[in-house]
Amino acid sequence: MKKAIITFEPYLTQYYRTNISKVNTKNSKVFQILGLDILIDKKMNAWLMEVNSNPSLNIFLEREIPGALDGQTEKVLQELDKHVKAKVVH
Repeated sequence: MKKAIITFEPYLTQYYRTNISKVNTKNSKVFQILGLDILIDKKMNAWLMEVNSNPSLNIFLEREIPGALDGQTEKVLQELDKHVKAKVVH
């Protein structure tokens, strides 16, 4: 997993140089969230599936309203997403 994180270093360095270093860095509070999708198998081995440089912080699931015409949808709060992602952002 360490190697996967290291592969993002050039991307993050370039992003910093083009966007962040132009700002007053003494007082700036900048961070980058990386999303790691990990699969845990039956033997409890962890497998890195994907690394996202811009993971979604959406806490709603959009689904079709049963019986509604014209494919109307509703947004449903996902409590687990809210719990986890609020802690990440905090």
